[in-house]
Amino acid sequence: MNRFESCNFTNQTIRIDHGAYKDCVFTSCTIEYGGEGPISLVDCTFDRCHWRLVGAAINTIRFLQTM
Repeated sequence: MNRFESCNFTNQTIRIDHGAYKDCVFTSCTIEYGGEGPISLVDCTFDRCHWRLVGAAINTIRFLQTM
């Protein structure tokens, strides 16, 4: 698992699968989650970010919508 602590991310696309983030700040980022691995978000701040589900995560949402 990739570990990040007290990092600042600005204007980036961040794939959070397999990531552990602690005390990080995300500003104007696109946050992608693919449902492919564990994540940890502890005391992080998200400012003007967009969330995007991709891969297995979006497939799961689509499946649940059909149920």
